[in-house]
Parts: sequence; structure tokens; C-alpha cells
Amino acid sequence: MVPAVVNPFFPPLWPTDGRPGGVPDPDLRGPAMIQIGTEGGFLPAPVLLPNQPVNWVTDVTLFTAGLVAQQNEGGGTLMLGPAERADVIVDFSQHAGKTLILYNDAPAPWPALDPHYDYYTGAPDNRDMGGADTPQPGFGPNTRTLMQIKVEGTDNGIPGPVDYYDPTFLAALEAEFTSPTGIFATSQDPIIVGQTDYNANYGTTFPSLAPNWGISTIFDTSLSFQTVNPDRTPGAILTVDMKPKAIQDEQSETFDRYGRLSAKLGIERGQTGGAAGFVVQNFVDPATEILDDGQIQIWKITHNGVDTHPVHFHLFDVQVINRVGWDGFIYLPDLNELGWKDTVRISPLEDTIVAL
Repeated sequence: MVPAVVNPFFPPLWPTDGRPGGVPDPDLRGPAMIQIGTEGGFLPAPVLLPNQPVNWVTDVTLFTAGLVAQQNEGGGTLMLGPAERADVIVDFSQHAGKTLILYNDAPAPWPALDPHYDYYTGAPDNRDMGGADTPQPGFGPNTRTLMQIKVEGTDNGIPGPVDYYDPTFLAALEAEFTSPTGIFATSQDPIIVGQTDYNANYGTTFPSLAPNWGISTIFDTSLSFQTVNPDRTPGAILTVDMKPKAIQDEQSETFDRYGRLSAKLGIERGQTGGAAGFVVQNFVDPATEILDDGQIQIWKITHNGVDTHPVHFHLFDVQVINRVGWDGFIYLPDLNELGWKDTVRISPLEDTIVAL
């Protein structure tokens, strides 16, 4: 570990915010990951994930300030919430004889890190605030060091190449995924909303401009998009009304009788006078949505709280369409969120749109 301070030798997105415990030494980065799947199935294309510590959105002019940044903007290497899964390929061939650490720096709660839950070797003694004593080397608790990987072979005493991967292997993988006869298109149901990220998978060119581009703005109440037929050919243009949903986790109505925070889903209804703009639902409440076989629904989920929550849809896989901040800025899914997802991270101060 090295101090998280300004360093002219750091990579461009390496943190310099002075965070406790420092950051991993970028010169000792291990091999990169190549992600090919999620808990919902294969990705449309392999995604190269170089090693990157977590970063937050620091632009205070954005409504999303304080959230964890998107993966391609330095948000992290592989971001997984509870119930999310990732199928990754790692090539250890250039690290023979070396010992590697799988390191975790995800904030808990997400995105507002609480030192009560940040355990690492040499961390401060937090017993006076209800936390743990200073973890000693080789002992827990430790939320940052997840796994030790020992690679067979003889160590040559020279650090392995940082973020190593085999470009030829990656190109071969891409060829297996990104065509109408590739792994993504032929091994699972076709997606619902045609977007340009799926052009190669279905051998077509989906609309890239409004109104039929399959992307929601902050004020949209319906979504227009081109579908994909069951035989994977381009389908019709549809316009589907959105179902307004809500998450709430910070007001008194979401605490249980023991005073514990209990984030709840509900129905977004817009502001009405001085009344709340949503109605929270409990487990005992009747279902609000019953889908017929083959029916398409578009959910626009408004997060009225403060923490990012992974929503596990259980009976349906969903397609992440996009997110949109309450200031109107549109955020497309990370490349490793494309395709089908069973669990989706829903963050405050923005709407998340999914199709099912």
C-alpha cells in the first residue's frame, strides 16, 4: 500500500484523496480481468477490466456527486453488490511463483463509507465509536484482503507486467461473442430493447438517435425502441408506457419496529401538494404488477433515499436501459451490465430504467 496523495507517477485515475490505509501500489498491479458473464448470462462482448481502486463522483455541480463513479470513469475494477455475479478470466502466466491478493475497497454502506465497517491491517482502533480494535497482520477482521492467490512456478524476482492480458486471446473471445451466430445471441433469449451496443450481436443497426433509440430522459413517461424478434432478427418499433417505481430508505416509514433501517420498494406517484411522491410497499401488500407471458414492461425506478441498493428481481431477468440523474444527465450502463441482469444497483439522486 502507498499513500493516496498526489504522485506524478500514478496512473491518471489512481486515487489521491488521502483515504485512510492508502491505496494499492499501482506498480504492483496484477493481471487484468476479462469478464464474460453476469448472474443473468453472457455479456454481449468480453469486457477488459484493468485494476483500478474505487473512486467517487466529485463534481459538486452534478446531482450524482458522492456516488461511486461508473466503471469506465475510474469507479473500480469489478463492482458487485449482494446477489450479483461475474464470470471472469484471469491469465496468471506472467506471474509465475508470485503471491497475489484479491483486494476489496468497496465502501460500506455504498456509496458513503463508514469506518465502522472498514477493517484492514493497521486500521485505527475504533472501539470508542463502536468499531473494532486495530487488526494485526495475519488476523481479522479484514474487509479489504479477500483472497490470497499463489501461482505455481518459480518467481524470477521481477514484478509481473501490470494489468496483463493476452490481446490475441481477447480478440478471439470477441469474435466468439459479437456476431449473430455468437455466444451471446444464440445461447439466451434476445434482449428487449434494441440499442447500439447490441448491433454486432444481431447483425443490424439499431436507432442511435431519439425518439426510437431506447434511452430514457428524466421527463420521459414512455420508451420508444426497436425490438428483437424471437428468431433474433430486428423487430418492430414499439412505444411502451413506463411503470413508475420507487425506493425509499431514509424516512421514518422505512424503519422497522426495532428502529432498524429497512429500505423498501414502492410506487412513485409524483409530488402532490405536501404529500410524499411515493408509496412504500411491505411484503404483505398485494402485487402491483402481474405480467402476462410475452408482455413487455419498462420500469422507471426513482431512488428517494441515500444508499445504493442492489435490487434482486428473482422471477425475471431484466435489461438495464440507462440511468438518468435528477439534473437530466444520462448515464448508459457499464459495459459489464449489458445483456440480462438478475440484480441491479439502484443509486440515489437518479432514476434507473429497466426492461422486463
